Amino acid sequence: QKEKEKENDQENEQDKDKDKDQDDKEKEKEKEKEKQKEPEQAKNDADNANENEKDKDNNKDDDQGQEKDKDKDKEEENKEKEAQPQPKQKKLSEIFLELAKVDTMVDVCNDETFCVLNATKCSRITHTCGHACNGTIYDSTPLPCLEPGCSLNADCNFDKDTDCAICYTDPLIAMPSILLECGHCFHYDCCVSMISAKWNGMRITFGFRQCPLCRQTMRHPSLKSIN
Repeated sequence: QKEKEKENDQENEQDKDKDKDQDDKEKEKEKEKEKQKEPEQAKNDADNANENEKDKDNNKDDDQGQEKDKDKDKEEENKEKEAQPQPKQKKLSEIFLELAKVDTMVDVCNDETFCVLNATKCSRITHTCGHACNGTIYDSTPLPCLEPGCSLNADCNFDKDTDCAICYTDPLIAMPSILLECGHCFHYDCCVSMISAKWNGMRITFGFRQCPLCRQTMRHPSLKSIN
């Protein structure tokens, strides 16, 4: 019996060895197949990469073509615009000369060196008496009427013919004027130039901020930013 058992064990070991040999052979075959597949996969990957690059190049070419088309369209539009006659921009003096021919503007001065420059600063307000306000466009409250003999000028000690006490060259009607808190009236530009000039010489004084007539500080809403 012992001998039979030994024989059976030997047979079983032989069978196991055979199975191992078969497994080893199958594994080797699979490895060989994988090795054969690797170059094929590498080729496929390379082909796919080449195709992707070609697609990218084609897309770039398409984009460049579209951009060129857009540039051409823009150039054509610019050429058409240049070919079209463009209206000439008129100078401010030319506009005022044209307005001077209108019936309602015949008596309005259109001097380019003076009235045209001051026109952008003048108030657009008209008093209830019918006279134009000679204040500045910056005033929230209108300047009193400067027309002598007008009821709205009765309480004022100045009128349109009163000379500006700062420049002494032009009357108040010549340029937009402001009424200070002290009750005196001057050209707006004269007040601005006087305050902006400040003191003269090395000695610092603040007389430039004082009214030339009463020596009180010149105060007005339009002068707050500089005074």
